[in-house]
Amino acid sequence: MNDKPSFVANKSLRLLLFGGKGGVGKTTTAAATSLYFSELYPEKRVLIASTDPAHSLSDSFEYPLSDLPVKIYHRSNLYGMEINAEKTLADFKRRYGESIKKIILRGTYLDEDDISRFLELSFPGLDEAMAIVQIMELLEENRYDLIILDTAATGHTVKLLTLPHLLEKWVAFLDILMAKHRFLSQIYARRYVRDDADDFINAILNAIGKLRSYLQDENRCQFIPVTNLEPMVLAETRRLL
Repeated sequence: MNDKPSFVANKSLRLLLFGGKGGVGKTTTAAATSLYFSELYPEKRVLIASTDPAHSLSDSFEYPLSDLPVKIYHRSNLYGMEINAEKTLADFKRRYGESIKKIILRGTYLDEDDISRFLELSFPGLDEAMAIVQIMELLEENRYDLIILDTAATGHTVKLLTLPHLLEKWVAFLDILMAKHRFLSQIYARRYVRDDADDFINAILNAIGKLRSYLQDENRCQFIPVTNLEPMVLAETRRLL
């Protein structure tokens, strides 16, 4: 009798998410699964990443992890990281901040000081948004054959899974702001020259599209709910599903 979970036999799997109520063993299960996959497929590069703001992945492995992928136990094919939302946001602003400012300047009546203050605000759901950004970048880089995510508790996970749709709306809004600039350029300069603002919009849309294609492909992505037999845990797991 084969009692192994079905996803273990899926050789097309690229993204595996573990989620559920806090304290049910998501991190332990995800860590054990990453060790199993690294042994089962020694030719594949496996990455386990934590999206939980209160990381415990390092504790599970008894191995120091950071916001950058590092080899675990000096294994040749197993890597681990704990996503740092603040650092990811700082990196995102450093790479794309000027492009975002340029788009808002072109499409609104805000001045540079107003925009700078706006971009420094802290928004609800920022941890999940930055986790999604990091996951998109990891998939874009294509450096790992399998990415295993140890997600935060249920509420955070639900937000994380809905963010690709919300990010698409956000980028679509930025594209609307750019439409005014493109139109005026055509009217007064008789032509429109693409620049870094257009490149930013296309890059984010392509990354979101790639993530969405993974999340909606049951051959490449699976979500594993972790639970126990306590009534409250079962009730929350049902709501999650």
